Amino acid sequence: MLLNDFFTINSIEKEEGKVVAAVTIDKNHKIFDGHFPDLPVVPGVCLTQMVKEVLEELTGDKLMLTKGSNIKFMAVVDPQKNADLIMNLSYSKKENVWATSCITNFGETVAFKFKGEFTPN
Repeated sequence: MLLNDFFTINSIEKEEGKVVAAVTIDKNHKIFDGHFPDLPVVPGVCLTQMVKEVLEELTGDKLMLTKGSNIKFMAVVDPQKNADLIMNLSYSKKENVWATSCITNFGETVAFKFKGEFTPN
């Protein structure tokens, strides 16, 4: 839904159960007209959706967030200044649930921490 519109994946480095994804947010996306004019901020729900969509790319499953046990917004992501993000994802599947954690950075700054579960939709 947001992939290849709101954000693009530039690269993915995979190893067993872990991935580092370099992504870029479209700083000119129309969402910033309302969030907020003259002071754009990436909505937290978009950061959460980005985790889901990167995981979908990795697993090939269409997923639904079923549990967000720890979601922290640590720094404002201003797309005019910090459009390039690094997503460090860990994931594992048990039964029909993808347990996932993600730390998203711009530069040395941690912007977003996520821990939760997704199930196939």
